[in-house]
Amino acid sequence: MSQAANKVRTLLSATPHRMTFSQVRKELPDLLENEVSMALCYLLRKGCVTRMQVPNPSNTGRRMVWEYEFMTKQGASNEQVENIVTGK
Repeated sequence: MSQAANKVRTLLSATPHRMTFSQVRKELPDLLENEVSMALCYLLRKGCVTRMQVPNPSNTGRRMVWEYEFMTKQGASNEQVENIVTGK
């Protein structure tokens, strides 16, 4: 699980814009759908990621989807955020 969370965290922190679940999934094809979902939920619970509901950019599926964006906690260094993610 922490490997998936680290990969998703790294992707979101390197991306300057918000990403939907399907965009994250396309960028990380080595992870299964449930691994991406669990990693996003984990990062959301830990406060490393924020999300916002937006209209679905594709014509198929749900009308509204979540877009995720990495955010560092105010006053927290990148090392502290990484320690939260890895559980150290």
